[in-house]
Amino acid sequence: MGGLLLVIDDDPVEREILERVLLDLMMPRLNGYQTCRALRRDPATARCPILMLTSEDETTDRFWASEVGVDDLTSRA
Repeated sequence: MGGLLLVIDDDPVEREILERVLLDLMMPRLNGYQTCRALRRDPATARCPILMLTSEDETTDRFWASEVGVDDLTSRA
């Protein structure tokens, strides 16, 4: 996909540290699932790889991440 890099996190320090295509699951306005759905619907970002980052490691998180089109879910736990 070229040189597109998309970092989504509500914490500016985390954004600087990550510098990868990571989506935080727990955010204040839209959660990671909602954001992923929106990204997949937008033709400009629909094919962009999405890696979701979470501090949890729940089976349900992995299920729903897969359902909304997340390419990989990584736990910080």
